[in-house]
Amino acid sequence: MKKVIFLLFMVATATACSSEQKEQKDALMAEVMAAHDEVMPKMGELRKTAKDLQAKADSLSTLTDQDFAAEISTLRQTAERIEDANERMMEWMRQFEMPDNEAPIAEVLVYLKDQKEKIDKVKDEMLKSLEEGKALR
Repeated sequence: MKKVIFLLFMVATATACSSEQKEQKDALMAEVMAAHDEVMPKMGELRKTAKDLQAKADSLSTLTDQDFAAEISTLRQTAERIEDANERMMEWMRQFEMPDNEAPIAEVLVYLKDQKEKIDKVKDEMLKSLEEGKALR
């Protein structure tokens, strides 16, 4: 009888852990996708802002007044940061793979935590560079 109770306890414990880990996996996946979904629609705005900044820098560079050199440099550097942030999002999307349902849950959790850190960093870079770019338009 003690063996049966012990076995039932072990099965119940394993099931509870699996359920808790599945919930954790689902929550992490939702966080990763939420970060992605927040900034993905901004990619067009990022490209347009970078293009506008480059055009403004090109326009200023035709003037002979040297007072615009610092502004031109700032415009070009900000446009480059925007383009870099946009490319990092593209890189993240290319490398991201939805975890396989057959993969061990512990590995999936480690992968999703890593991906959350990566997409959060990309998101921050995109939003910050876009804000800087809009301020310079």
